[in-house]
Amino acid sequence: MSHRLKNYLQAQPAIQNITVMDDKGRVLSEAFRKDYPGTNSLAMQNVHYFFLKSDFYIGSLFPDIQKRLWYIPFKRLVQLKNHQVVTVVVLLPLVDGAFKCWMGYPLQAHTGLFLLRRDGYLEARNPPPDKTSFTIRQTGIAARYVAAHTHSAGGVYMGYSTAVGQWRLGAVEDVPDYPLIAGASILRSTLWGMWARSMIGPSLVIAFLALLGLLVYRYLRYYTELQEKLRSDAEMAIWEAKERAEVTLSSIGDAVITTDTQARVTGANSVAENLLGKKISDIRGEPLDNVFKIINETTRETVANPVHRVLDEGRIMGLANHTTLISADGHEYAIEDSAAPIRSRTGQILGVVLVFHDVSQRRQLADQLAHQAGHDALTQLPNRRLFQQHLEAACQKWVRE
Repeated sequence: MSHRLKNYLQAQPAIQNITVMDDKGRVLSEAFRKDYPGTNSLAMQNVHYFFLKSDFYIGSLFPDIQKRLWYIPFKRLVQLKNHQVVTVVVLLPLVDGAFKCWMGYPLQAHTGLFLLRRDGYLEARNPPPDKTSFTIRQTGIAARYVAAHTHSAGGVYMGYSTAVGQWRLGAVEDVPDYPLIAGASILRSTLWGMWARSMIGPSLVIAFLALLGLLVYRYLRYYTELQEKLRSDAEMAIWEAKERAEVTLSSIGDAVITTDTQARVTGANSVAENLLGKKISDIRGEPLDNVFKIINETTRETVANPVHRVLDEGRIMGLANHTTLISADGHEYAIEDSAAPIRSRTGQILGVVLVFHDVSQRRQLADQLAHQAGHDALTQLPNRRLFQQHLEAACQKWVRE
């Protein structure tokens, strides 16, 4: 039998020891590895077995303190052909309280993994407990949760662990077909630390985006305020220029009318309003020919408006002599004027400015002086000088003919 046990032990590398005992606990045969001292040297009598199924039991752990090993004993009752009942006991070693298969779990560095029996005995735990023992019934938060939820297949718990003096979060799940509970737990402070470290990258990105958004907002705000200031300054400059122009036009003694390139009235000062007999509000946008009516004072024929020639030729033009302006109220004014183009910085014609003034009194005085020079002051008859002028004019006409 010993030979068969050794062969079985070689075929099962996870098993440390296999022992066959009779119903009185005497060892009938045993096979163990070289680094294991044997069953008789261990305190097997302190093992608490728990029924699993089909004459299969799992025992509480017992330690090998020198090698930092823990062993899970499994036993099964076997009836031989001669009707003798023997007990087969195998030992499954744990390294630092953990199964070898647990070593590859990704949360192993932060999470405690454990295997708990329904009766409260701890079968495995990694990392191994510092203040609890495998050989006594557990009373921690995991064991209390399992005891309080006997009909539950699993769940999540959180509570204060007196063993480590901190709050712990964990989850448990039933092992199918066995009265065992597998679970994992983690300190709440560790969980918060992991969360905080995982949020460093996103937090930096959020902070960077917030800073970038703030800089963009500050720039856009500065740019908007600058544009608003420039627009306000430009509007103020235009308003001041317009005010200066209007004050200048109002201060000028001559009448001034401005037109666009279509010879439509765009502006006029108060002197022009008085001579035209209309307010600028009434004539703005009107064709200049409709409001500025001029004729020859001798022939009474319409005189060509100089604004049109300025728009066509692009140079300064003056009125013909003896021009009379007929206002809207029918008054006639002898005027002299000139028209000049309004140009942009590039030389493009934007309109025309027409400047004229009333010379009625001066022309009347000139006519009086001319009459006095050719007539007698007492009789008002033509004098010798006028007679000579008429005679010379008649002779020149006769010569030409």
